[in-house]
Amino acid sequence: MERKAFLDQEPPPGYVAGVGRGAIGFTTSADTGPVRFESHFGTEDDRLIDSSEHGVLSLRGNTDEDDEADKIYEAIEKRLEGRRKRKEPEDTKENGVVTIETGTGIITSEFQSLKSQLASVTAQEWENLPEVGDLTRKNKRQRILEQQSQRTYAAPDVLIASTGSGFRASGDDKDKENDDRDALLEELDQDAALRVDLERSRQILASLRKTEPHKADSWISSARLEEQARNLEQAKKLIVEGCNRVPHSELVWLESLKIHRKSSESTKLCKYIVNEALRLNSKSEKLWFEAVNLENPADVLSRKRILMKALEFLPSNVRLWKALIDLEEDRQDAKRLLQKATELCPEEWELWQALLELSDYSESKKVLNSARKQLPQNPHIWVAALKLEEREDAGVSEQKLSKMLSKGIKELSKHDSAKEVSFWLDEAATAELEGLKTTAKAILNNYYDGLPEGEMRISEVFTSAEKLNKLSASTCVVQAYDLLTQEFPHDINCWSMLFTSLRNEENLDKERVYRFYEKAVESNPNLEVLRLMYAKDAWIACSDISHAREVLIKAEEEFEKSEKIQLARFKLETKTLNFETAFNFLRNALDSSPETSVRLWYKYIHLLRFCQFKSFEFASRISILDVCDESLSIFKENFKLYLQKAQILEEMQDLHKAREVLSIGSRQCPSSIEIPINLAKIDIKLEAPARARSILDKAILDHPKSADLWVAKIDLEMGQGDMITARQLVNKSRQLFSSAPAIWIHFLKMIPKMSHRKNAFLDALKSTNNAPEILLTIGVFFWLDGQFTKAHAWFNRALNADSSNGDAWGWAYCFYEKNHSDKDQNELVKQLEKQFDQVKKGHTWISVVKNYKNFDKSPRDILVLVAHELLKTKLVN
Repeated sequence: MERKAFLDQEPPPGYVAGVGRGAIGFTTSADTGPVRFESHFGTEDDRLIDSSEHGVLSLRGNTDEDDEADKIYEAIEKRLEGRRKRKEPEDTKENGVVTIETGTGIITSEFQSLKSQLASVTAQEWENLPEVGDLTRKNKRQRILEQQSQRTYAAPDVLIASTGSGFRASGDDKDKENDDRDALLEELDQDAALRVDLERSRQILASLRKTEPHKADSWISSARLEEQARNLEQAKKLIVEGCNRVPHSELVWLESLKIHRKSSESTKLCKYIVNEALRLNSKSEKLWFEAVNLENPADVLSRKRILMKALEFLPSNVRLWKALIDLEEDRQDAKRLLQKATELCPEEWELWQALLELSDYSESKKVLNSARKQLPQNPHIWVAALKLEEREDAGVSEQKLSKMLSKGIKELSKHDSAKEVSFWLDEAATAELEGLKTTAKAILNNYYDGLPEGEMRISEVFTSAEKLNKLSASTCVVQAYDLLTQEFPHDINCWSMLFTSLRNEENLDKERVYRFYEKAVESNPNLEVLRLMYAKDAWIACSDISHAREVLIKAEEEFEKSEKIQLARFKLETKTLNFETAFNFLRNALDSSPETSVRLWYKYIHLLRFCQFKSFEFASRISILDVCDESLSIFKENFKLYLQKAQILEEMQDLHKAREVLSIGSRQCPSSIEIPINLAKIDIKLEAPARARSILDKAILDHPKSADLWVAKIDLEMGQGDMITARQLVNKSRQLFSSAPAIWIHFLKMIPKMSHRKNAFLDALKSTNNAPEILLTIGVFFWLDGQFTKAHAWFNRALNADSSNGDAWGWAYCFYEKNHSDKDQNELVKQLEKQFDQVKKGHTWISVVKNYKNFDKSPRDILVLVAHELLKTKLVN
């Protein structure tokens, strides 16, 4: 071949052979500067070092060729040195010149002058510079080949949803492919996979099988897909191939068994499959159990044989031992198996426990000793020892068992294996339910011995008693309470907590309650509160009225002239509708000691009004005004008695005398604000509004900090129809009493539109610190506006904030009556009945409850009356 002419010519400057084909060339010392070797082995005169002519640094003479090469290198060196001597900037730092100091000198950029001009390039010009592409088409052939080899598939929507970010089956991103495969497997396990595009899913799975043929998941998923598509033949074909490809995966064999069982194949084929699987996976517990399940349940011998064969490969498998022992009907054979099982699986307590059940007393002691050596941290062993002793000797002492367990707890503590509280309580309850009460007590004794002293101890004992009660361990509960009464006999809080726990028991034991109350009274004979608690629990909790009466009669004898005892007796008789007994009791108490209690006089007059209203014969001949005068002659400074007498005179339509009584009361009780408020109401009825205003104005001067007087004055003006003055009073009183809920309620009433009230709601809540009265009022406004869901929510908020507000119960009942079922109403009534005695707030509630005509009404009747009265109120003006 003719030689090309250019091969004999000098190459152009900077030429690199093969650069057009993607070659990058190479760099020599000519490009970077001279490379100098500094000898560390001596000078030219020091010939002793490495004088061998074969040494790397040998000092043999140079040849002519070496001299010529040196001249060439010197010429190149001079040329490069000329380049380095170009003028450099005086301040290299300021001009951004980077220099590198090395052992061979200083290397600076050859493009120094060009780089120095880059400082004038603006930021916008930098951003507009185009990106440099692959101008040399480097590795173009490789990229084309990769693009041709890639395959993409359009995945179904259900797969995209399950993976969260799509599905890609390329081989470049293995982690992504694994995530996609896991998502696909999960999706195929769900019924939704039936709607997956079968063809596309098959393509994806086929790609997975091809990419990772030794992954069991790919074959299992493929078989399941065909199975769900009701293509069992293809499913079997795929799973069989999977078994051949991944023979040591138990999962693929288990899936094969599952698929073949669903087909019409015989059990014989499944047995062949499991035998082959076990040949390759002899330590698979699941496959051995599959083999057992393939046998006829009646063929116990074959099942035993398989389990025994399995134990040859898995001698420490607990599940296999348990299954084998369960099949053994002979007691002695089962015992022998358990002995072997405990030897091979010494840490499994259930096997030791089963062996104990099959052993006699002497053998059981040996078993427990062996178990204790193998399981020094297991507390079950010591509990089992206690049970063993009590089963052998039903009369074993509690002290003996407690001592045994104490020793065990000390040993357990050495191994830091002290159990939680729940363990010991559960074991005590279990022992009691098994009839081993002495063991249960011994367990509790040791548990309680480890508790701290003081209030913490009391709390822990009550907590344990509550849990034991839920576990139906009544003996253990009594033991806990006995412990408290022995250690804290004079702690009233402890007794109170004890009786609360007794009341909350699901199956309340009346005799147990009485026994502890008698013990409490005996330990604290001077505490009348215990007698009151005793009588109330006998009456309410135990529904034993006669016993409650006996407790109070006895308490009256021991606490002579005790107001609380007498009032409790009065309440018991009236609430049980024994009105004549209550009347005679109060009359006798007042006759014997009229100055004992003003409350007894008030209760007596109230009862007398009710009895005369009901026309009871025993009260018909008594002058109620004379009784009022008698009480006032003794308690001249009690404002309630003046109000009571004035109410009676109002009912008799004698308003002038009623006003006279209140006028006297205002002088006798100058600190009362109730008297001037009621006096003003009578003046309104007497058509003397100016006098009523004067009374309230004077009362406000006397009691400047009373918001109730301002509310009464606002009510007066609103009742007279003077809304301008009423608004002025509301605005002024809001400045004086910014946190008074009653003032804010009047303010909210005066806002005409619901849309305007919403900002006022926020202001009222903020100013009153979310007062329950404001919460309730907001609920009423929402209800009247037709926003029932919001109204219901606000009513619930009001009740949760203060369940003692009777008006909140009344409004809730109104709402339930209009918008809910009878079941909801009954549930509300039940909740009220539980806390009826604590409901003592609410203007309408108090007016209904204090009305003597409702003295015999039940909580449900009271609630209905309150609800009806509330509906009559004019909430929006």
